[in-house]
Amino acid sequence: MKLVFICFLVLFFVGCAQIQQHEASSYVSTNKPLAESGSMKWSDYYKGLYEKVAQIKVNGTGQQLMLINNMISISLDYEAGKITKEQFDAATRDARAKESMLTEQVNGENAENRARSMLIYQQTQNNLRQSQQQYQVQQYKPIPPPINCRSYQTGNTVNTTCQ
Repeated sequence: MKLVFICFLVLFFVGCAQIQQHEASSYVSTNKPLAESGSMKWSDYYKGLYEKVAQIKVNGTGQQLMLINNMISISLDYEAGKITKEQFDAATRDARAKESMLTEQVNGENAENRARSMLIYQQTQNNLRQSQQQYQVQQYKPIPPPINCRSYQTGNTVNTTCQ
């Protein structure tokens, strides 16, 4: 029963994280073209992205937030004229490269975590099977009491009495 409850909790939290990741992806697909076209400031884009990613509770979120926070600062410098378009583009490429490396790292960690979780699940299942076999209740089969019979013959007739 505990195992079922634990599995339910894991699936629930994974489902919530996937919904939050979908919201962040939706934000990017909707707002990045606006920032690229100049309809939205890059700093506003990265601030909104920061808020969406901050809601996601999965491995690597903290490092992603650091990258996005850095891009907020860089985009504010770009908007204030402190850096050139080329410097802003270089910082954006650098952030994309770091994000790709982070994604690869997180995917590796997630695969390790899934394998570790599967091993724990299998060990738990084996333990449950062993404990069920060990403590299996056997049905009680009563042994009939011994029957004490006596037979005697009188003429052609055999009489038997049992107690």
